[in-house]
Amino acid sequence: MEGVEIMNHKLTLALGAAALAAVLASPALAGHLNLSIGLLAPVPGIVVAPPPPPPVCVAPAPPPPVAVYSYHYYPREQVYYDPGRGLYFWYERGSWLWGPSLPSYIALGPRYLPLRLSDPWPYQHHREIHRRYPPHYANHGRWRD
Repeated sequence: MEGVEIMNHKLTLALGAAALAAVLASPALAGHLNLSIGLLAPVPGIVVAPPPPPPVCVAPAPPPPVAVYSYHYYPREQVYYDPGRGLYFWYERGSWLWGPSLPSYIALGPRYLPLRLSDPWPYQHHREIHRRYPPHYANHGRWRD
């Protein structure tokens, strides 16, 4: 059986070489050469790589969805609470701190303002929020108890 495979292999190579010689010798096809050789059996020592894939047109990725964070803002105490993450944000000794509970010296009243921000760190917008809702802010339509 091995001898038959060798003979098939040699025959394939011979036919391929003859076809190539015939195409190259033909002056009528010299300007329109379209060479395509298919191997029926693998040739030892020769690795034929597949053709590269066609170029893919890639549309730009859509922008990521904007995350929205909901906060309870306590203007009098200047404290933010994120109920989704269970975090409080408060200002202490020149820095903003956060944690799952407030220090014992900060007591929140029952009234807060609901805020929605696209930032997980509400204190980065505190200057604007504090200007809009100062500690004495009393817009009864927005307060929540």
